[in-house]
Formats: sequence, structure tokens, C-alpha cells
Amino acid sequence: MDIKAIVERNDTLLGHAFDLIVQVLILLSVITFSITTLPDLNASIRGFLDVTEVIVAIVFTCEYFLLITLILLYLSAVGIYYFKHEAQPEAFGSIFHSLWWDVATLSTVGYGDMYPITVGRHVSSKRSPHT
Repeated sequence: MDIKAIVERNDTLLGHAFDLIVQVLILLSVITFSITTLPDLNASIRGFLDVTEVIVAIVFTCEYFLLITLILLYLSAVGIYYFKHEAQPEAFGSIFHSLWWDVATLSTVGYGDMYPITVGRHVSSKRSPHT
């Protein structure tokens, strides 16, 4: 079963478990926030609730970070395709080809199978202190 089916469908065991986990995390966040507003709360309980809130916030932040990262990767692939396709149609033949180059370059793997040959590459390499 793929991740998309787990996230979007709740008629499977894993999909139902995912929905339940998300709902529990949201409920846990609301409850811990509400309890921490009590004026005479024990310091150790307040500390536990603060840690719980931080963990829930980290889980949801990771979700948003992943989403934003994927959007930025896609937009940069669109830009690479738009600016480099005409000069190198065999290397940057589609947005998916550009996405491959984008991921390989940003992950510093840089296989060398594709590289831009336009003026923008030469300008950026002249400004880089490592070349």
C-alpha cells in the first residue's frame, strides 16, 4: 500500500490508523494547551505538558516542512525547464527531467549526466569562490 492511499483513504486499517493518530495529536495539543492555562499547576506537570506540546508541534512542523520543500523543488524544476529547455532540449526535455537534475544537484549527488550550458551557469560559476 502506498502513502497516498494511507493518507487519503480511511477504509483500510492503515488509513484508519493514520486518521486516528492525527485526530489524537490534535486533541492532545488542545488538551495540553488548555491544562497549562490552569493557574496553580504543579511545575512537573507543566513541564510534561510543555514537552508534549513541543513534540506535537514538531510532528506537524515536519509535515509542513516536507510539503513546502516539495513545492519549492517543483517550482525550481519548472524554472529550470523554462530557462534551460530551449538551450538543452535533450537534457531538460520536461519538468520531470528538470526535477531529476534539481534533486540530484540539491542533494549534492551531482551525477554529471545533466548540467546547464547557458550563460547563467557561467555567470554563477564566476561568482562562486569554489571554482
